[in-house]
Amino acid sequence: MTLVVSLLVAALVLVAGTAAVTAMLLGGGTTGTSASSPTPDQPSPTPTGNRQQWSQAWLKGTEQAWTLEPPGTGTTSTIVRLTDDKLIRTTRQKEKGSVLVTVFRLGQGKPEQLWEEKITSTAPGTTIWNGKIIIGNNVIDINSRERSTALWGAEADTYAATGVGVTACSGTSCALWTSLTEKKWEATIPVSKQAYINTGSRVGRYVLAGGRADKDPNFSVNIDTGEVKKMEGSQSQNSPHALVDGWVIYDKNGNISIYKSDGTTREKFTTDTSRNFTTYPWSPNRFTIDQTLAWLKNGDTSWAPGTYSVSTTDPTCQSITVAGKDINLGKDNEITKKADGKCSAEFATHAFQLSEKGQISSYLNYEGDKKFLLLIDMTTGES
Repeated sequence: MTLVVSLLVAALVLVAGTAAVTAMLLGGGTTGTSASSPTPDQPSPTPTGNRQQWSQAWLKGTEQAWTLEPPGTGTTSTIVRLTDDKLIRTTRQKEKGSVLVTVFRLGQGKPEQLWEEKITSTAPGTTIWNGKIIIGNNVIDINSRERSTALWGAEADTYAATGVGVTACSGTSCALWTSLTEKKWEATIPVSKQAYINTGSRVGRYVLAGGRADKDPNFSVNIDTGEVKKMEGSQSQNSPHALVDGWVIYDKNGNISIYKSDGTTREKFTTDTSRNFTTYPWSPNRFTIDQTLAWLKNGDTSWAPGTYSVSTTDPTCQSITVAGKDINLGKDNEITKKADGKCSAEFATHAFQLSEKGQISSYLNYEGDKKFLLLIDMTTGES
């Protein structure tokens, strides 16, 4: 299986299970523009905008540029992060509490390894912020390799965002730090054991918080004041989806909860999951609360910049039709289904999967035990 991570001049493919990283350049060796989806460590700089953007040049094909081999045996997981001209690979080791950090310089040809260091920490995740690598309270300057210790807890769960700061949670106590020494506020997130504040999931001046246990509730946190508001009736196992002006939570049973940006309940209802429909709304940007209600409650797509539908010509029911062109999403896709011998859409809430990413959308296409990143121009149907 493969996981795709993109950067400004190439696409990086992290091969799960091997920790090998492969760079894909545009066909002919030219470069294109793309930006990675926001992650807990590198959230979108425009939190109310598109989650991911690809240029049309990527639809013309790619070629393999180089491959970084895995760091060896004893690896349990690998995370790749990109900042400026550096590629940062953090590898969790089978040896408990051991994290191998490797920094490469990107340029022409295969990346040049600058340095590698082993960190002792059981803190979850790796945060890149202001030119520094943060694991728990271990801080390493990417360029100088200088090490320091942050003032928060050694095993803190950290997230960071440009222009916001670093959130660090030790147990249920969380704080926002605007620098490694300046704490803006501290708040309690009332969950069962370990809390987090994800600055990458953001609506205006509010960010998402929750706990690591499935039944822990979700919260909205004001990044200016630290005020915490519980999203009533929510559980962390169903993570809120960020809208322009609020949040939506949904489950496979059709239960829908809409919240304002500050976490106040706007509306709750149940949609008919057995309803057969064939057309989804599409937007290059996030949906608003009103648009989400129009679609999920009434099946209204009149507000949408575009639509796409389940193909009427594919007997396998694996394809969608965009601008008159059929695109196969693979056997195990979550957008189409075959029921009672007919093709129809899967769930109304899956409209978010091809929206909010700009004109060029992306979808992980399954083929056996492999995944392929499928790029679709949602205005022309080119893929």
